[in-house]
Amino acid sequence: MLHQIPKAAFSHRDKVAIFLERIFCLSVSHVLNSTGGKTMMKTMLASAVVLVALSAPILAQAQSGVAAGATTGAVTGAVVGGPVGAAVGAGVGAVAGGIADETRPRFRSYVSERRVPSYRYEREVRVGADLPESGVTYYEVPKEYGVTKYRYTVVNDRTVLVDPGTHRIVQIVE
Repeated sequence: MLHQIPKAAFSHRDKVAIFLERIFCLSVSHVLNSTGGKTMMKTMLASAVVLVALSAPILAQAQSGVAAGATTGAVTGAVVGGPVGAAVGAGVGAVAGGIADETRPRFRSYVSERRVPSYRYEREVRVGADLPESGVTYYEVPKEYGVTKYRYTVVNDRTVLVDPGTHRIVQIVE
């Protein structure tokens, strides 16, 4: 008899690990079903396996910000490159990361105390959305939050991290 574990029993990290495991299994299944003896497909499978294996220690010690980065990377990779892209995206997203879950409340307070004005954006505020170069003020993230390569701003009353080179939203800090 198979017992179902209630979803509430899993932590966020557990859910991310389960999600990544499912994507990896789908990637392996897809590649195995489509190889037909082709060397290139076997090489892609081997690369995906190595990438996931290298990502495992990162995820095992991950703060939730890193796990969130892995999830975002996996989803983005899946959209761009299918199942193998999901595996690659998960590894890259895990390394990129953002504000870790345990520091988010303190960071939100930091932003609130500075009374950063909210920029009105006519589109959906989501990870991957490109903000305009002008009209938006981008602020440096203090070093204590560990995310010095990004800037933050407030868009439609939501604090977001932005890549300063592309003005792309990389994290919504909620």
